Amino acid sequence: MESIELYTAEELAAILKVNIQTIWKWDREGRIHGINLVGNRMKRYRHKDIEEFLDSLEKGGHEHE
Repeated sequence: MESIELYTAEELAAILKVNIQTIWKWDREGRIHGINLVGNRMKRYRHKDIEEFLDSLEKGGHEHE
């Protein structure tokens, strides 16, 4: 079974070098997709979803804010 890398919003903000509020905003806007754990109280971001988000930036989908 393949392991899935999951990141918190804080970890993702550090990786992308943006403020955590930016991560939350992008999530609300549907620009980056997270998964809800523990009855929607914990959100995590999969490595593959982060890669897809970064690919969309490179293709001119959205600018870093």
